[in-house]
Amino acid sequence: MSNKEEINVKQKISNFKEDFKNLNSLSEKVYTSPGFKYTNSDGKVYTKSDLKKFYLMLSREFDEIVKMSSKNQSKKGTKTKKNNTNNPMFAPKYITQELVDYFNTLDLGHAYSQNDEGVFEDKGNIKKYLNLLFKDRLTTCASLTPLFCIVIKLNKLQDPGNAQFIIPDKSFNEHFGDIFVEMEKESEEQEKLLKKKLSSASAEEKFLIEKELEENLDKRVNPKRLRSVRFQTVVSKNTDKNLTSKQKDFIKDEKIIKQIKDEQKIISSTLAYYRQKSKNEKK
Repeated sequence: MSNKEEINVKQKISNFKEDFKNLNSLSEKVYTSPGFKYTNSDGKVYTKSDLKKFYLMLSREFDEIVKMSSKNQSKKGTKTKKNNTNNPMFAPKYITQELVDYFNTLDLGHAYSQNDEGVFEDKGNIKKYLNLLFKDRLTTCASLTPLFCIVIKLNKLQDPGNAQFIIPDKSFNEHFGDIFVEMEKESEEQEKLLKKKLSSASAEEKFLIEKELEENLDKRVNPKRLRSVRFQTVVSKNTDKNLTSKQKDFIKDEKIIKQIKDEQKIISSTLAYYRQKSKNEKK
């Protein structure tokens, strides 16, 4: 990092600290003003909505500082070896038979892979390439997430009004209905806890807690219309946490690790095919 770049980062950090300090002061004034409306000496009125905007701006400012620091660090020649060992997305996991059965009862279509010319080739039924998933219940989130995206596409589960949501079909509800109930109870308990904290929170804490309440409300489970990202919660609740010694040894085997990567690769390639197909159809 050059001296000029280092000074620039330090200046931004200094500005960020000052902005954060001023925002905390403004938050205190807003939350202690009647109707949560504070008027400063210039006649400008600030509300909780303004605070939210300012906090978002500070969040972006912080992200920019992190990016600048990372960029300058890379210029110094520091090389970070990519390692997926500790990445939860790529960590091998044993899933429940319930989750396996869900995928097994569906038509997952064909597998597709790209050749050296970038052309997708049909490899036949994708299930024959997923032996670890269907026979050993072993997989990763890096496989399950794109596989579920394929399910959404082939079974037309996506909400036409909002791509972030899916309309769960009968099969989805039959396999995970109990989990929906459990997730809703957790959201209700979280809401009660946050409201209790809100009653005795400081002005600064109130803003953050209200934000959590909004996020919690946004995550509430609706079996008829579900955010697609909540599938990760379904996976989490369908994962075996206590592994036997035999299972632990099995996932350390180099051949199994390679097979896991191969399954991830064919699923990701297949999803890429469907996305490319949808893109071409829209032209």
